[in-house]
Amino acid sequence: MEQIRVDVCYHHVPVIIVGTGSGLSYAPLGGTHHSCEEMGMLRLLPGLAVVAPADEMEVRGSLEAALKSEGPTYIRIGKKRRACGA
Repeated sequence: MEQIRVDVCYHHVPVIIVGTGSGLSYAPLGGTHHSCEEMGMLRLLPGLAVVAPADEMEVRGSLEAALKSEGPTYIRIGKKRRACGA
């Protein structure tokens, strides 16, 4: 958090940070592997765009927008592709 706040947000640099395996993606491994709080913490940082795309099309759109952005972006994605209906 400190590195993102000080090195990225404070200087408002166009950095894209991607978090993967978020939420309960690693549920079988237990609570130590769950990433549930990072969205709340990162939303507190000024100037950081935080997005959580739901599917492949939204990931593409989020990445395109982040590449055009003049500021930092955090993109939260799942750990693997799911089969339709899963």
